[in-house]
Amino acid sequence: DFVFDILNWVRIELARQHRTAAVAAMETISRERLRACAHGPALAAYLAHLLRTVGAAVSSSLAEDPGYYIVREAKEYTRRRYSEPDFSLQDVALHVGLSKNHFSQVFHKVTGQKFWDYVTQLRIEKAKELLKQSNCSNYEICRAIGYESEFYFSKVFKRVTGMAAQQYRKL
Repeated sequence: DFVFDILNWVRIELARQHRTAAVAAMETISRERLRACAHGPALAAYLAHLLRTVGAAVSSSLAEDPGYYIVREAKEYTRRRYSEPDFSLQDVALHVGLSKNHFSQVFHKVTGQKFWDYVTQLRIEKAKELLKQSNCSNYEICRAIGYESEFYFSKVFKRVTGMAAQQYRKL
């Protein structure tokens, strides 16, 4: 039952993360088939077959849209790290295994948005949340979202939202 649960979880996660026909068509994992593998070699052969099926489905998914996986991983990594003072494009590119230039091109091609515009969007959304839900100063907010300069934060906030941070807080 434990092996079944693990394999089923893997299948569900793959289907959730890679919404493609290849993953949807992946073989359903059968509890009865697992139980029929009474000894080690039969279970090992069935597990090897399932792993090949999973590998083929993921490869097919990536072949359909190779940038999708890279961008999804980059966005997830960025959401976790954008507020760090030393966060950089190089960090994200290394995380997904690409050069900075190649990553920037893939990100822009898949999303239609420049990477730093995406980061700015995340930062400003968090700043809006902090402005509405806390009494933090602009300086504290700018540090919390990854900017070192309060002046730069104010300038970016106004450019993106059309109003000063303190005006936004009063809305």
